[in-house]
Amino acid sequence: MIIGIGGISRAGKGTLADLIAARYLSEGCTVGLVHQDTYIVDTVKIPKVRNILDWECPESLDFDAFRKAIESSAAKADIVLAEGLMCFYDKVINRMFDARFLIEITWTTFLRRKRNDYRWGAKPDPYWYLDHIWESYYKYGLPDRDMPFVRLSGDTYFDMGYVMSILSAEKKIN
Repeated sequence: MIIGIGGISRAGKGTLADLIAARYLSEGCTVGLVHQDTYIVDTVKIPKVRNILDWECPESLDFDAFRKAIESSAAKADIVLAEGLMCFYDKVINRMFDARFLIEITWTTFLRRKRNDYRWGAKPDPYWYLDHIWESYYKYGLPDRDMPFVRLSGDTYFDMGYVMSILSAEKKIN
């Protein structure tokens, strides 16, 4: 089974992937984790916004490499968890998913978490850039309305009983 997990920056995509992986590993399944952040293109190819690299646009990611990593992981593992900001952007990748989770957080939660996020370095003007991240997510990060997905709140702890019941039902269908 291939599971896609999307959501805005700092929503909890990696956390949910780790929690699901732990559950399946405890059941004896093999699990592959594919993090979209690993497939960033060379920075010279990333467009700029206000003279700062625009990590929030599709041009910043190598979707072909991301897809190949998912396929490679699926050939070796029972369960594959693919997560990322634009996890649902590429239609070919999106169709690979047997289950899709969209993690949503409020603007307040996003601001609080993002202001403490220095993984990519500090931003000179955090307010306009935070607005840019939020707007880009709604432009590029949401799943197609044609594809089924489950919305989860990332503002609180994940209800793993609920998450696993959805995945159990999905596993029976596939």
